[in-house]
Amino acid sequence: MTPKVGIFWIYRNKIIGKTYSLSEAEKYGNFLSPILGHYEYWEEIQKLEPKLYYEEYENIPRGRVVYNMIKKQFVLLSSKSIIKNQSVVKAIKEFFSIQDNTKLIKKSDFHYEIRYKA
Repeated sequence: MTPKVGIFWIYRNKIIGKTYSLSEAEKYGNFLSPILGHYEYWEEIQKLEPKLYYEEYENIPRGRVVYNMIKKQFVLLSSKSIIKNQSVVKAIKEFFSIQDNTKLIKKSDFHYEIRYKA
């Protein structure tokens, strides 16, 4: 399978989200990024998971995977707790079809830290 970029959430111990092949991705500087962001895709996720209907997109653990065209490596951007959890990172790699021998840089980003949880 070909590796992809995109956005994801972790809900009920599974990865849900939207992936894009590198040819479908949007160029953003030196990166290939998902076309839609979390906010724009949230309604689709709520249709897939109706229990999320009353949740805000930023209250569910989330992140994104982008591709650095210069360094030829994938970058996982998410919360500290997600990037430190090896089993979650493994599930994210599987969701985005990133093979174990493919370079994946993990970076925490305050933007993805959950500020409020009911």
